[in-house]
Amino acid sequence: MGASKQYKGKDCAYCGKLGCSSTNDHVIARSFFLDTERGVGLQIPKVAACQRCNNEKSELEGYIGSTLLIGSKHPEANRYRSEKIRPRLDRNQKLRKELNIDSPPVWTEINGLLQPMHAVTVDVDKINRLLQFIVRGLYRHHYHKPLPHDMTPDVSMIRPEAEASMWASVSHFFPPEAPRINCDLGRGSFVYSGVQSPVNEGFTAWTIGLHGQIPLHGQDGSADHWWCMTRPTPEAVAAARSHAGRPYEEK
Repeated sequence: MGASKQYKGKDCAYCGKLGCSSTNDHVIARSFFLDTERGVGLQIPKVAACQRCNNEKSELEGYIGSTLLIGSKHPEANRYRSEKIRPRLDRNQKLRKELNIDSPPVWTEINGLLQPMHAVTVDVDKINRLLQFIVRGLYRHHYHKPLPHDMTPDVSMIRPEAEASMWASVSHFFPPEAPRINCDLGRGSFVYSGVQSPVNEGFTAWTIGLHGQIPLHGQDGSADHWWCMTRPTPEAVAAARSHAGRPYEEK
């Protein structure tokens, strides 16, 4: 069965709409990897997607691939910047100017070598939106069904010193015997781990790192990966509270 038929008419992995998929989508963009890494050995998860979600995700991937990945700490980071990022920015002079990429770089030690680096301001909302897509795709790929409609991915950056306490706060949902997922695609190009609650299948926790753990600087300080949790939507929480507070009615 060809890929187009295999993924056509399925439930979209991203929005969950029934039977609307028209294409397959790589959960992690192929453009995030060097061409030499995209051989038979690199198995990027693929899912069914509707055209609307596929288009939106593709736009976000193009933006992230041209901005955030400038800070790559991958073993072949300079090659990635030369082969992937530079041509994109040459085609998008407006974005190049916004990033101020032509200003003098700061020499930074990466993988034991001094390399020229730029501090780039990236739209956090776009990063979070793309990671929400990715988490939904990983959920569909690993657990073989779309994320339930009453659950939503929550994305944040966690400082290294706060990560242990974060895991401790949710450890009762994820006992040690709960199966863990650990995957490294493209020698650190995309690294993720995930775990699913045995009590609520829609409740999952993920950590995601890009390109050798790119240094991230947000309101919570410095971090090098994202913490993503699928949790009940605000509407689902409100409905549960309303139901719990409803007075008992005799029949």
